[in-house]
Amino acid sequence: MNHRDPRRQSPHRPAGRCLAGVVARLLAGVAVLLVAACGGEDEDRRIELRWGLWGTPEAVQNQRRFARDFMRLHPNVRVEIEPVAGDVTVAFSMRLAGGDAPDVLYAGNWFLFEFADKGTLLPLDDLIARDGIDMGQFFDSALSGIQWDGATYALPEAINVEMLFYNQDIFDRYGVPYPEPGWTWDDYLEKARRLTQDTDGDGRTDIWGCYVWTWIPGFLPFMLQNESNMFDDDFRRFTMDDPRAIEALQFIQDLIFRYRVAPGRQALQSQLSIDMFASGRIAMGSFGYWGVRELQGAPFRWDVAELPRRRTTGNVVHVHSFAINRETEHPEEAWELIKYLTLDEPAREVVYLIPAQKRIAAEMIRAGNEGMPANAEAILATATDPNTVSPPFGPRFGEYSSVLGLELDGVWLGKVSVEEAVRKVESEAAQRARD
Repeated sequence: MNHRDPRRQSPHRPAGRCLAGVVARLLAGVAVLLVAACGGEDEDRRIELRWGLWGTPEAVQNQRRFARDFMRLHPNVRVEIEPVAGDVTVAFSMRLAGGDAPDVLYAGNWFLFEFADKGTLLPLDDLIARDGIDMGQFFDSALSGIQWDGATYALPEAINVEMLFYNQDIFDRYGVPYPEPGWTWDDYLEKARRLTQDTDGDGRTDIWGCYVWTWIPGFLPFMLQNESNMFDDDFRRFTMDDPRAIEALQFIQDLIFRYRVAPGRQALQSQLSIDMFASGRIAMGSFGYWGVRELQGAPFRWDVAELPRRRTTGNVVHVHSFAINRETEHPEEAWELIKYLTLDEPAREVVYLIPAQKRIAAEMIRAGNEGMPANAEAILATATDPNTVSPPFGPRFGEYSSVLGLELDGVWLGKVSVEEAVRKVESEAAQRARD
C-alpha cells in the first residue's frame, strides 16, 4: 500500500514499480505455472495445492523457490502456482464466486476484509490456538490488516508504512533543521515554506517544500493524526463529514493552493513524485517504505523521519499476508504452507517491504546494510506506533472508493471545497447503496 490502494494507480510511484502493473505486464497471458517437485513420489497419490500469487518479478521468483523448498519438506504435496494478473481483487473475487479459487491466496488488506466479510476465507483462530502460534511476534499494525470482526483470516508476511523522506542537502542549503520526533503540522508547514524555492527567479517554483499523495495512503494519515477517520471503528459508517477529517483534508489542499508549497496535479503533470524527489525538485515527501530501495544510489544525502502529528500520531499500514480459501479440500496442507511462508525462512526474504515479524524486521533494519537510512529507527517507531493502522477497507469501502476518487479530484484541482466534496461523496454513495 506496496503501500498503495491497488484499486487506484499510484501517481507517485512509477507504474512499472507498482505491484499490479508489474504483474499485469509480467504475467498477463501466461498459463498456470506448475512448480515441479523433487523426489520419486507417485504423482497420483500426491495432494495438489493451488496457490494464487501476484507480486514484483523478484518477489514471484522468490515464492517459486519457497514452493520448491516446501515440497521437499512435504513430499506428499504438490504446489501449483497460479499467477494472478491485472486487478487481483477482481480476479480473486470472480474465482471465489465461481468456486474455482486457489487453496491459498496471497492477500492484501485492501481486499482481505471484503472477502472475510463475505465468508469466503477460512478463519484461522482454532488452528493458531491448536499449534500454539504466538501472534505477539507480529507487529500490531500487521494484525490490524488480517483480523476482521473478531477473527483472524490470514498470517502476515510483510507490511508497508508511509515515511517522510527528506533531502538533507536541500535542508542544509537553506539552513532548515531536520525533522525531529514529535514534530507537528505547524513545523511541517514552516519547513515547507522555507524549502520552497524559485532558484532562477523566473517566477516558477523549482524546488517544492513538500509533497503529499492525494489518495488514501497519503491523506488518511493526516486524518488519523487529527483523531478522525473515513469510517467508524466497525468500518461501516462513513465519517469523513467529521470536522476534524475536513480540517485534515483542508490542510492538504491549503499546502497546494493557499501556501503553494506542494505541487498540485498541474505541477506534477506526467512526472512521478518519487522521480521529482530523486531529481531534487521536492525537498520532503511522503512515500512508502519501498522508497528506501528506490532511492539507493541517489546523488544526494537523504534520510527518513516519522510523519508529523496534530492531535496525535497517525499512519496507515498495508499488510501482505496469506489466507486460505474456505472451500479448500486440503485445509491442513494449506495451513502448513502459510505457516512455512510466514514463520520459517521465507519470512526473512521479503522484497520492497518490512517483515511482519518484529524481531526479523528489527534485525534487518538495524543491520546497517548499505542503503538503509541513518534514521532507520524511525521505520520501526512507525511500524510499532499504536496509531499505525489498516485503512478502512471494510465491506462498504467499495461503495465509496470510486465516488471518493471522483469528488476529491475536484478538491485537489482546487475546483471545489472539501466540505462540498465530502457531502457529495456521502450522498452519492448512499444512493448507490440503496440501488
